Amino acid sequence: MTPVIVESIVISLAVLIGFIISLAIKGGEEIFVIALLFILYFLGKKFFPTRPANRDYVFDSFIFTVAVVIIVLTSGGLTSPIFFLLYFLLFGIGLLVKPMVSLTTSITIVTLLIYSSDNNVTASLPTLLSLPFITPFAVMLGKEFHRTRRIQERDNNLRERSFMFLSTVLTEHI
Repeated sequence: MTPVIVESIVISLAVLIGFIISLAIKGGEEIFVIALLFILYFLGKKFFPTRPANRDYVFDSFIFTVAVVIIVLTSGGLTSPIFFLLYFLLFGIGLLVKPMVSLTTSITIVTLLIYSSDNNVTASLPTLLSLPFITPFAVMLGKEFHRTRRIQERDNNLRERSFMFLSTVLTEHI
């Protein structure tokens, strides 16, 4: 398990990389960059498998963050018709990695959107402010999800131990 600060830095770096790539690519070439990202994702999953019991989804979140940021920024940024993908990204990060990472991701995205937009930020201010206002819901949902998963793992562990005890007792009595 990686600490929250490391995960926050990695995902914020993913937002920054997506921002830089969206500025560097010409019109119509973003599909090739996203295809390359998913090829890297599948190759990374093939050659660097992780154990399911102790699985961190930082690599998954990194790739998906870069892809979503590229898609949203190349399709218009604050005025993009698919701006809502950033909301899904925040909730996904809250569920995949630690929930507080979605807070730093939101702050990084808002900062870069302010930087990338024209001087007319006030016209799209409600859209811009919607990201920080939806972040507490993403954090809350992520905390609840991780708490439920821990309880479920503890319950499975207790069931396994009780079945082992029962099988041992039954074998002794037979």
